[in-house]
Amino acid sequence: MRMNRWVFAAMAGALAACSPAKAPPAATAPAAVEAPPVDVAQWTCEDGRTIAMAYFTDPDRVDLTFGDGRRLTLPAAIAASGNLFEADGVRFHSKGMTEAYFAEGEAVTNCTTDPETP
Repeated sequence: MRMNRWVFAAMAGALAACSPAKAPPAATAPAAVEAPPVDVAQWTCEDGRTIAMAYFTDPDRVDLTFGDGRRLTLPAAIAASGNLFEADGVRFHSKGMTEAYFAEGEAVTNCTTDPETP
């Protein structure tokens, strides 16, 4: 009976030595660096607000920063003309290089920019 325990112990040790070593943890990919905006503009609106706009293509969206520090990100939407970005009752619609309107709920204001000034 004693012999069987020694044989069992020897076999267990041999099997443990034959098992593959644990692989090191997989390397994690570095965080993706976001591409810079493809266009930026500073808009001045009739109601007195200012909006700094940064347009990105991946994903297609605008990041808006208002003069009071508030920030919004609006995804692109289908427009008959111009560039439309909207979500949750907020809409930014630019027409050409110098005109846009900003709508939040029922409030709508026209905005302009100087295409030479980012």
